[in-house]
Formats: sequence, C-alpha cells, structure tokens
Amino acid sequence: MRTLLALASVSISLLALPGCPLGCSAYSGGSDQVFQRGSNDVIIFCEPDGTFVERLDGQAEVAGFAEVTSAPAQGGDTITATVNGTTTVAFTWTEDTAGDSGAAPELGSGTFTRVNLDQVDLDHANTLCVQLESQPWYAQGGPQ
Repeated sequence: MRTLLALASVSISLLALPGCPLGCSAYSGGSDQVFQRGSNDVIIFCEPDGTFVERLDGQAEVAGFAEVTSAPAQGGDTITATVNGTTTVAFTWTEDTAGDSGAAPELGSGTFTRVNLDQVDLDHANTLCVQLESQPWYAQGGPQ
C-alpha cells in the first residue's frame, strides 16, 4: 500500500513539472502560428486545416475557419476569419510584410505580435486547435 501511495505521489508531482519529464510523444502544431497582444489577447492560426482560435481578455473564445483572401508577392497577407463555419466574419487580419505581426480592426486597436514558442509550448497551444475537430461545424470544411 505504501508503494502504491508513493508511486501516485511521484506521478502527480511529475504532471506539475513543465515540459515532458516522462518523455513526450509525437509533437504537433509545428506549423501553427501564435500571435499575442498585451498579456491576455491571443490568436492561433491552426495549420494545416485553416482554422483559428481567438481568445481576447474578458471575452468568450471564438473559433472558426481562416482563409487567405489576399496574398501579395511582397508579403502582408490578408486573412478573413469566419465564426464556426458560417459566413459571419469574426475578423479580417492584415499581416505585416515579414509575417511577424498583424492587426484586425474588429478586435480593437493594437498590433498582435508573433510568439515564437518552443516545441513543447507549441504542442500545448495546438491542443486548442485539435479540440476544434470535435465541433459540429468543423466537418463542414469551411464557411457555409
């Protein structure tokens, strides 16, 4: 019984450690793009399926499909993000020419800056993208 309690105690403490103390399985989310404004506003453009997750401070999470609607040769893509597979526009994202920052007037003033996450943090952020796959609108494959 003591051995079982000791093992349970060690297992719980390992879960609280950052990273993957017991070794990680396959990482995912390597091509996701994470942008942040301030300390609480985040947008994740999920790849390769063209979805997004938006979390703004004090507001409900918004998710849906993101489609590149303009891709100039010099950079500075424009992306239209729609809510939950509908044609309702959540925001129109305009990226700088380097792709390091962007803004969306519908989300208020201020620029979002790309966050370069390490493999573990990117994998954790990708869990939000994976959760979208279980939403009813996801199977529709785009705005309807």
